[in-house]
Amino acid sequence: MSYILDTTLRDGAYAFGNAMPLSYVKNISSSLDSIVDFIEVGSSLSFGYGSNGMLGEFENRKTYRGKTFPFYKRYRQYYLSLDINFSKIKTNSKILKTIFNSLSYIKIPLPALEFSNKKLKGHYIYF
Repeated sequence: MSYILDTTLRDGAYAFGNAMPLSYVKNISSSLDSIVDFIEVGSSLSFGYGSNGMLGEFENRKTYRGKTFPFYKRYRQYYLSLDINFSKIKTNSKILKTIFNSLSYIKIPLPALEFSNKKLKGHYIYF
């Protein structure tokens, strides 16, 4: 966050008293506005699907070439999470555009909800 005095406040506000507290509030508010803008542009809600314990197409085989497989419970998993899309962040710099487009290929771990086995689980960080 930036705490630099705004020049318009600094030049004209001393007739009414010290402008320092008002300047801090203005700068913090503009920083929060830019954070909100980033969240609106760069994030989205994502849905995912997965499975666990599925070793075969329709069922798990019990044996293969005379060897016995251990039992694995088959179940589906559904995920709901936030996703950051860096390529949607607007900038005029070609270097930053290249960096943001490259970062879009990397999954940033964020909190997620998982629904599986008729239970809802929360994960603090999930890929």
